[in-house]
Amino acid sequence: GETCSHLKAQAAPYIPHMLPILAAGLQDENHGVKRNSAFCCGIFCLNCPDQMGPFTMQVLQGLQPLLKEDEQEEVRDNALGAIARIIRGNPAAVPTAELVGLLAEHLPLTGDEDENGEVVTCLLFVYRATPEALNPFLGKIVSAFVEMLAEEDRAKVLSDDLKVEMLAFISHLAREFAEPMQGVFAALPAGQQQWLAANISA
Repeated sequence: GETCSHLKAQAAPYIPHMLPILAAGLQDENHGVKRNSAFCCGIFCLNCPDQMGPFTMQVLQGLQPLLKEDEQEEVRDNALGAIARIIRGNPAAVPTAELVGLLAEHLPLTGDEDENGEVVTCLLFVYRATPEALNPFLGKIVSAFVEMLAEEDRAKVLSDDLKVEMLAFISHLAREFAEPMQGVFAALPAGQQQWLAANISA
């Protein structure tokens, strides 16, 4: 998986050879194999969208069983990270509105927290392109963003640039949708409300 990540677009020639292996890996009994296969599928879709275009829906179908509630949390998080990369790589090739709801529902990820950054990056990417796609899920997304930023252990896995973007996103929504956002903020735990008061100017 990490090799695919470093290869970026140069990975394209390996796709025909790797796809059957990855498809089998997604169904493997070993959690590590499933996690690496999901990660690699996402990296291919992100970095080689033209070559992966014809196989994108097939990859999504292969990831679907990894999202079940009884699946190991780390496996599920790697599958969600892969879906986030697939959306960023080729948003027109997938049912983006449906998939962002799936991502929002699972935030914040707690099995493989490194994937939180990927999912957040994807949601912000979608919001910049088609903000209405996120509208039904804004309350859940904002609550999750605040939790990730306010809790030190979660925040430390996010890049500084991403934290700045998340903060700007929350501030923007607090201004644009003041009334519904006040309801979202009021439902947060006290510690997160205090963090908001100190960091957000509505």
